[in-house]
Amino acid sequence: MFVCCWGMTLLSLATIAPAVGLTDIGDELSMSFADKGILLAAPFWGVTIAIFFSGAVGDRIGFRIPLIASTIMQ
Repeated sequence: MFVCCWGMTLLSLATIAPAVGLTDIGDELSMSFADKGILLAAPFWGVTIAIFFSGAVGDRIGFRIPLIASTIMQ
């Protein structure tokens, strides 16, 4: 149970942390309003791509290899 709670906490920090410092990050990198939006959407792009491809890969080669690979990558 502790590991699940810790994982959810870290996931929320990874997605919310860029939004907290967005003004400072944008000022330092001279980002436009649209660039800031792209920066905030980047973590969700990775999740979306992983969801789309994990089903197709899992159907073709089985689920064990993608699960091990995702664990190693994280």
